[in-house]
Amino acid sequence: MTTSGGVEEFISSHNLHVVNREGCLTTFANSQRETNIDVTLAGREVSNWLVNWDVLDTDITSDHRFIVFELRGNTSNPGVKAQKGRVRQDWEIFRTCLENTRSDFPRENLDDEVARLESRFKQAITKSEVKPKSRKNRKQKWWTKELEAKKKLVHRLSLAYSRRL
Repeated sequence: MTTSGGVEEFISSHNLHVVNREGCLTTFANSQRETNIDVTLAGREVSNWLVNWDVLDTDITSDHRFIVFELRGNTSNPGVKAQKGRVRQDWEIFRTCLENTRSDFPRENLDDEVARLESRFKQAITKSEVKPKSRKNRKQKWWTKELEAKKKLVHRLSLAYSRRL
């Protein structure tokens, strides 16, 4: 995939969208040339959430400039329904956990900030899990004291029978 045709074919075959905006700074600049070699790709649904895509003009030690963008989802409808075997989330608790998360990260320690942000997301996910009610201790309406007594009798008889063998 070294040719531009190969890249275009890859983008098309995977139903991706190029998020880069025209009119911004180039993503790569050195003493010899400037070009948009860095491309931000997103799937159809995610590309609708990407806003304020931009290239920063800051002093860094790399020839590649920082690309920044925001992710904004539909907050009125969190979207994902719980499926069997999946944990449900309380999205209000999740948002509350992330309210005080920084959005203006110092560029020189970006790896550290990404690690901190990842940790905050994991904490928010854990805190917002909706724990299912345990069925183990829940009493069934149809279970009576008479049934409980018969269960105990069957258990005792079963033990007595297994001892005779």
